Amino acid sequence: MPEIYEPNALDREFDEFWTKVNCFAVMDFPYDQRCEFVRNANNCIQGTNFVPYMHLLACDFKCRNVFQEHIFVSLFLILCFELLLFLSNVAHYYYTPALKVVSRMLHMNEHLAGVTIMALGNTLPDLFANMWAIYDDTAVFANCLSSALFVTMFTGGLVCYISPFRMSAYDTVRDLLFFMFGVMLLEYIIITEESVTIAECILMMTVYVIYLIVNVIDVYIIKRNLKFEYRVFCELGPENMNYKVGNERVTIEMEANRHITYRRAPSKNHRLFREFFSAILLIKLNEWRQATMLLRAFYIARAPVVFLSVLYIPLVDYELKKNGWSKLLNCIQIFLNPAFTITMGKAMVFRDRSMLWYYNIPYDFKYGLYSLVVTVPIAIVVFFHSNTSAPTPYHWMFTIMKLTGSMILTFQCLTEKSLITDVLGHMLKVSADFMGATVKFIANSLSMRK
Repeated sequence: MPEIYEPNALDREFDEFWTKVNCFAVMDFPYDQRCEFVRNANNCIQGTNFVPYMHLLACDFKCRNVFQEHIFVSLFLILCFELLLFLSNVAHYYYTPALKVVSRMLHMNEHLAGVTIMALGNTLPDLFANMWAIYDDTAVFANCLSSALFVTMFTGGLVCYISPFRMSAYDTVRDLLFFMFGVMLLEYIIITEESVTIAECILMMTVYVIYLIVNVIDVYIIKRNLKFEYRVFCELGPENMNYKVGNERVTIEMEANRHITYRRAPSKNHRLFREFFSAILLIKLNEWRQATMLLRAFYIARAPVVFLSVLYIPLVDYELKKNGWSKLLNCIQIFLNPAFTITMGKAMVFRDRSMLWYYNIPYDFKYGLYSLVVTVPIAIVVFFHSNTSAPTPYHWMFTIMKLTGSMILTFQCLTEKSLITDVLGHMLKVSADFMGATVKFIANSLSMRK
């Protein structure tokens, strides 16, 4: 009777090889064997967001030498530049104004909104990107520190050089001390133990909560002191009632911008289509005429980004004429934005790990169609109730779609750009830690910090 062979640990390791191996290990294989490796390695599918870069190089483009690889590196750099334009456009025209609208809705002053809404909103894309890579061999802590150093030192120093201003000594020292204490606390926890416990996580989050409480107390004390000084001036005499502090801050007249073009039009749809095509115009004609050749090339490269952003994300900005209102475009976005968001969200969250997530969109599109039952009637009601000359009183509700749309596009761009830098790093034999601490987060900071 033949002896039954029992698999040992080495056999089990070989059986699990394709489920555990990193896709970038293909760079160590001969060129004629790379396509088979990419097709068998699970990580080549699971580690892909939109573009399967390693599959393109090994199977579709069939790179057979270093020269061909460097040619496709240039193509990937062009794609990375386009993603930077996408990030910059979404952050500047949609994401940051949406956070400003939210802060005004919550009746926060600029300082309190900066340390709460703006700080949380600016870091959410990085938070999602880091959580996405939490199970990869990525130096998340080092990358976050490098990003914070770049924003604090380089960006802060550049702002001080371009536009010098007097910094509040107390606020600056307070914020720096909290920042230093938080970094030292996290570093101490990581060095002293192999893992971070739930209690230590709560402790680190408590530090930030204390920082917010201190800021709220500071704002309360400042307002109380201002009221006290106002009462003192009132008691001194009526001639001091018109006392003003120098260098007053200029405020945005929201109502003036809201009704700046209001007129008695022949109908509610006066110049409806002209306004619509003007809103989706990719390049402004007056800017194109005055631009140089280099700037025109920039406008052409940015055109696809502008087109996708304008169609998908509603524009709500109190600093613009009519607060960004465009009747026909906003009515289309009422049903287009939720349908696209639900379809994309369903495909990404509940995706099959054995295939690219966007292959599920044809099957998940029905969930987006279900939303049309609610959103289409709302769009019809808004269309007949609104006027082209001025935004509706509930125009601020478009901020919800603006925030969700901006966050989805930002997350996708950050994830794709992170994958591109990883591919470029492995192709150029540069370590992932170096790419993460330099190129990756410098690019994120340049495109996101507004």
